[in-house]
Amino acid sequence: MADLLKGFHFYHEFRPRFSDIDAFGMVNNATFLTYFEEARVAYLSKLGIFNPLTKPAISIVIQRTEVDYLAPVRMPDKVRVYIRSSEYNQKKFTFEYALWLPEREVLAAKGKSLTVSYDLDQGRAVAIPEKFLNAMQAFESREKEGADAGTC
Repeated sequence: MADLLKGFHFYHEFRPRFSDIDAFGMVNNATFLTYFEEARVAYLSKLGIFNPLTKPAISIVIQRTEVDYLAPVRMPDKVRVYIRSSEYNQKKFTFEYALWLPEREVLAAKGKSLTVSYDLDQGRAVAIPEKFLNAMQAFESREKEGADAGTC
């Protein structure tokens, strides 16, 4: 487990909802993207750079997402979505995800999202606000054992 999750300092934990399950008794593959989204919101909220109840002047949009599905997730599983930010440039950065099932000690999926800083009023990509960039880089650069839990 340690090698698979090395470098992740934050996770969001929950159990699948009944509505997440498909006809085969597994979490539907499209739902993994929702799990990643929930982890992003928890991560950005933890860093104090996003409040889902207010409309920010600068937001982020997902330009590209990739997912490697490695094992099925079922209704009783506890799910931890580990998330980190990386690969920063002027207007873009990457979120990396590891969907871990702690009770089974199984990595069920891993993924990445290319993320763009976006001005909602102007309708275009803009430089990542310094506050956002500094908060993410400071959080990710810390040396620490384990990960901070997000909301459950």
